[in-house]
Amino acid sequence: MEAIALKDKDMVYREEGDESLIFDPATGSIKILNTTATFIWKQLKNNPQRASVLEALKKEFPDRDEDSLGRDLDAFIDSLREMGLV
Repeated sequence: MEAIALKDKDMVYREEGDESLIFDPATGSIKILNTTATFIWKQLKNNPQRASVLEALKKEFPDRDEDSLGRDLDAFIDSLREMGLV
């Protein structure tokens, strides 16, 4: 199982309805998270295993196919890497 460890940084996380944002004051970077990304973020905070997050996504979004959810998960993790958050 691949673990995705979120780095403890002095970032600000704020929810706005079903969406949220992450602000990194050290770099000034802001990442706006849609509903799916907000769900993934919460899952990673609780259980940083990719397979577990994917299973949770399948339950939360049953109308979406597993391949599409996996691509969304991987793309979000890549964007977190670019921000230095994993």
